[in-house]
Amino acid sequence: MNNIEIKKLNSIKQLLLNLIFILEKESEDNWIRAVYLMLDKVDNGLSGKVDSKEVIDYVSRTYKSISAGSGSFSDFFIWRENIDDRKKENKKLQKIKDDLWDLLT
Repeated sequence: MNNIEIKKLNSIKQLLLNLIFILEKESEDNWIRAVYLMLDKVDNGLSGKVDSKEVIDYVSRTYKSISAGSGSFSDFFIWRENIDDRKKENKKLQKIKDDLWDLLT
C-alpha cells in the first residue's frame, strides 16, 4: 500500500466516523449499518488485511449503491423544528456526503 492510498483510506475513515456520529445522534438505524460495514472494510485495509484498492472499490460501490435513486441515503436529512438549526445540521451532513462522493468517484 502506498502513501496516497493510506492517506485516502484515512480520509475516508474520518468521514465515515463523522457520518456515524451524526447518524447515531439522530437515532438512524437503517443506513448506519452500511456505513459500519464500509468502516470495517477501511479498517481492514489500513491494517493490511485487505488490499487497499479492493477496499476503496468496495466502499465506492457500497456508497454509490446506498446513495442511488429515490428513497436512498441521498434523501436522508436531519429534522429540526427550528429552520436555522435544521439548515445548519444538514449543511454539515451534506458536506460529509459531498466529500465522500468526491473521494470515491
